[in-house]
Amino acid sequence: MSLLRDAGRRRRRLRSAVTRAISVTALVTASAVLTGLVQAVPAAADTVPEEDTGYDRNTIGQDRRLDRCLTGVALHVGGPLMKAKAIEGLSGTEQQLRDTVGDRGWIGYGPLGQAAKADTRPASTPN
Repeated sequence: MSLLRDAGRRRRRLRSAVTRAISVTALVTASAVLTGLVQAVPAAADTVPEEDTGYDRNTIGQDRRLDRCLTGVALHVGGPLMKAKAIEGLSGTEQQLRDTVGDRGWIGYGPLGQAAKADTRPASTPN
């Protein structure tokens, strides 16, 4: 008789241990979530949204995208100096990227264009 009673007791102890473990896990998870919500950084103030001029399908952010595309192409097709200048622009701020590209209509005269010309010059020719 005592063997059967011990098996039931062991089962109940195991079940209560598992129940306590699950309860503790739920409590720790809930407290972690609540702590994360309490310590969350408040949202920053809204910035002024860009105006869609309506000339193209979506003109919001068009200048930044075009600068990144031009610099990305320079990174892929340029020589060592042009690639270095492209990396410098892509790893900087938006203004540094804009300065790296220069005037898009006259890109050959901007910093990327000058770097491309320097890449095509023979090594013995002085600047």
